[in-house]
Amino acid sequence: MKKLFSTLFLLYVGLISYGQTHTFTASADTNRILIGEQIIVTLKAELPKNSKFNWPVYTDTIKGLELVESSPLDTLSTSEKWSLTQTLTITSFDSGYVAFPPMLLNVDDQNITSPAIAIEVGMPQLKAEHELYDIKAPLEPPFNWVPFLLAWLGALVLTAG
Repeated sequence: MKKLFSTLFLLYVGLISYGQTHTFTASADTNRILIGEQIIVTLKAELPKNSKFNWPVYTDTIKGLELVESSPLDTLSTSEKWSLTQTLTITSFDSGYVAFPPMLLNVDDQNITSPAIAIEVGMPQLKAEHELYDIKAPLEPPFNWVPFLLAWLGALVLTAG
């Protein structure tokens, strides 16, 4: 009975996925970072070649995440489909849990959303056995003798002449 149920379920899932004409996904290279580290989020879509679409635009800052870099939209064309890919490099400077929001792709007046991605942003671990130091004072630039010597030689030439 279990085998029959499993077979019917897989057949059903296969038929549903075969009937889909477009897909839109978002995936991240990691779910955990430390403050200031970067995550690469990849947006991918497969669309029929004759479809009209509006690609989502990620703003600079959304709910604790900041956009560092956005790659141009990469388009791969086959005889029947468009394969679209874009990578977003994002970071966060607040610790805690944040979510990369679902992105909205409009295809032929139909909205498709990507899944949200949960991201854990942690604080770096400080080692207790290391001694903490003050911030170093600014260094003085070395003295440049060239302008001083040129001024002295110029004054010497003017007084000699």
